[in-house]
Amino acid sequence: MSEIRFTLRFRQRWVYLLLPALFAALSVFEFAAGGSDGRYPLFLAPLFLLNFLLFSRFDTRVTPLGITWRRYGTRHLDWSEVAHVRERRLLGSRTIQLVLADGKVLNLAVPVDALFQRDREYDAKLATVWNAWAGATGRAPYLPGPDAPAHWRAQVPGEKSTPPGP
Repeated sequence: MSEIRFTLRFRQRWVYLLLPALFAALSVFEFAAGGSDGRYPLFLAPLFLLNFLLFSRFDTRVTPLGITWRRYGTRHLDWSEVAHVRERRLLGSRTIQLVLADGKVLNLAVPVDALFQRDREYDAKLATVWNAWAGATGRAPYLPGPDAPAHWRAQVPGEKSTPPGP
């Protein structure tokens, strides 16, 4: 395996274009209705547009030697620094967490599978990150699917283990 790069696709970022349009329309409507000068919704529109542009830079690069991800800055870890790779589920969203040997937990911005950021390939991307880490550290490979063993949800010291689901 050489380098594999994950990015947020346009369909995962479109909501950050829709929101500025809605806020701009709300601002015009407020101004036209004489309710206020419409500056507050108009102030929010550029912030969401900025998010759209910044999120286009987010990526994760997986290599046999380590992982590099870019959010607002760039961070690199060798696989030897990563104690566990696990999935985080919160309010219908799924992201990948790296648990370091010292217990610190780092969240990857990409890949993500969430309400307005659906990624049909998320499970394959999770398997790719897991298998790169497993290959470098001698762990068991990830087996995606409903019958996958729970070993990829490795228990972190001080955390209760999650029983396998149905």
